[in-house]
Amino acid sequence: MSIGSYYKPSAGGGMISIQSSAADLQAFQDFAKLVPKAAATAHRRAINKTLGWLRTHIARAVSRQERIAVAAVRQRLRSYPVSGGASSGKLWFGLNAIESSRIGRARQTGSGVSVAGRRYQGAFLKKVYGNKPDIWIRAASKHFNADDY
Repeated sequence: MSIGSYYKPSAGGGMISIQSSAADLQAFQDFAKLVPKAAATAHRRAINKTLGWLRTHIARAVSRQERIAVAAVRQRLRSYPVSGGASSGKLWFGLNAIESSRIGRARQTGSGVSVAGRRYQGAFLKKVYGNKPDIWIRAASKHFNADDY
């Protein structure tokens, strides 16, 4: 089967459309006439498996590119599988900021905090809210810059 794709980046999101050739589409329609329930199930499973594959590989690629933990990226990737008679699935990627303490394993150093190859001078690790330590910096610190926050 030949696959054509279309991608258009925008601020709100991008759409990836996978299309089959006319001959393959006709063969599938002929098969669907013979066994409609099996064809519908195969169609739904193919879309859902493609969504899962895309979710995995997008998370890996973004994690590798941005040098952040895969778990932090996966939390922002949502796949909405096909159910019923729908013919398309949805993969949503959240673009909100990720907290520094979630992009990797944070380590307290003499000059501040280091996490995922990034250094935050004057910062410290502390459990303040909840049971996990977070990265904090005092507003009175000489390294604090209000424009960064």
